Amino acid sequence: MTGGSIGVMIDTYNCKVDLLSTDKNLTSAIKTQYDIIFMDVYSPNGEYLDFALKYKNKHKSNAAPIIVTTSSASDDQREKINEAGITDIITKPVNYARLIDIVNYYVFQTHSDD
Repeated sequence: MTGGSIGVMIDTYNCKVDLLSTDKNLTSAIKTQYDIIFMDVYSPNGEYLDFALKYKNKHKSNAAPIIVTTSSASDDQREKINEAGITDIITKPVNYARLIDIVNYYVFQTHSDD
């Protein structure tokens, strides 16, 4: 599943979707408050870890959960992901039911005290 197809699946769930494909988009996205962020481990220039650290630092306790998608994750990669403050890892292919479960769990759990 590509980032575009995740976007289409989320869009059908009535969510705003931003697809980021350039360094400029990532820099702009750090300033944006999201409900949830999905990133591919193989994001543009491999900057998903840097983005996660900067986003979490900017938004602190209000930071959206960051979910990375990957076809597989080594122990070393999982350690780096955890150190960057990334919330969860999901493996590809991601099916619609699993994606909706993730959105429900992280978005509504995060906002249940509002």
